[in-house]
Amino acid sequence: HSGYHDGIHRDLGRSHPLDHRAHDLPPIALCRAQTGSWTGVRPGGSPTGPMVPYAIVHPFFQFPHQQPVILGHRGAAGSAPENTLLSFRTALVQGADVIETDVHLCRDGIPVLIHDPTLERTTDGKGKISEQDWSAIRLLDAGFHCQLETTPAYPFRGRGHVIPSLEEAFEAFPAARFNIELKAGGEPLSQRCVELVEAFARADTTLLTAGEDDQ
Repeated sequence: HSGYHDGIHRDLGRSHPLDHRAHDLPPIALCRAQTGSWTGVRPGGSPTGPMVPYAIVHPFFQFPHQQPVILGHRGAAGSAPENTLLSFRTALVQGADVIETDVHLCRDGIPVLIHDPTLERTTDGKGKISEQDWSAIRLLDAGFHCQLETTPAYPFRGRGHVIPSLEEAFEAFPAARFNIELKAGGEPLSQRCVELVEAFARADTTLLTAGEDDQ
């Protein structure tokens, strides 16, 4: 038990974004007292008294404004086919600070941006992403099933909107911040994404996240 509360961190033996060993922060952990106020706690020690919680210091989280940060979920999924370059572009035009997207690894090792592990919901294709080559995936219509409340049925069909690769998204939006959820692919997916982040010098503008430890 670490003394961290509210689910912020419960194991001082693991590196964590709020762990001083991960970011060279002073050896102070954060906990919220039952009163709801913040106090500082030195690992293994007692509270140091009320304090303001540390800001996350990585450049990704440093925005030029103090307003709430806007994430474009799958780009602008309510206005365009989700996780397409059009969706990302629309999100930025609408004022998104960060593009949120999802990545899977296809059979020949290319990270592709799609939420589901299968193709049926968003494209005219069928089957699992992990069982398809990039050469086949890139030919699918990613706008095939997209409908909007204020437009005729399926307005994006046949308009050339495709599933992009992560590399294509980085090329198309070099200045945009990306929050990328690693969906399936294990360590090979993680490694390939990190390689692309490094190749495009995007360490300050890319956040890789995962809902499962094996990513």
